[in-house]
Amino acid sequence: MFNFFKREDSGVKVSDRVWMSMEAKWGACAKMTKASDSCIFVCWFEQTHQSLTEYLAARVGDGNVVLASDLSKTDGGKLYIFVEHYPLRKIEQKLFTDLGLPEAHVLCGLDEPLFQQFGGERIVNVMERLGMNEDEIVGHDMVTKAISKAQRKISEKVKIETKTLSPEEWFKINLKSES
Repeated sequence: MFNFFKREDSGVKVSDRVWMSMEAKWGACAKMTKASDSCIFVCWFEQTHQSLTEYLAARVGDGNVVLASDLSKTDGGKLYIFVEHYPLRKIEQKLFTDLGLPEAHVLCGLDEPLFQQFGGERIVNVMERLGMNEDEIVGHDMVTKAISKAQRKISEKVKIETKTLSPEEWFKINLKSES
């Protein structure tokens, strides 16, 4: 029947870390790569994979960057760091569950397409007025809940998903009535 005490956001716990820009986020990925070779950066889109691979190659020589579609449960025991959210939470949660992750770590930039849908530029303006630097990280359960809520709103609008190579293209094609 009714379960009033059930967590609204069941699934694998997500821990978001948010920077003002994708460039600042990529810089953090380079620092993580220098600090430890056990990090595996996971991208949902081909374009993101290519961009991060090129960025790391130019700065630290090599990075461990893979596509989410190439992961499997047999890869267990590795530290996965997702470098973007997939627009649909259900798809993210399925992979997190399939991989047996106790918690999913996701890095975000406020200039990414997901955040552009919900006023990321306004948040950047507020952060700048508060005196935050571009390379400072914002991470809190409230941020993660807001992202999850945004993903739910997107999923309500997308009836049939078309897969794409980039997040920009994904939003353009799958939310074309919103443009």
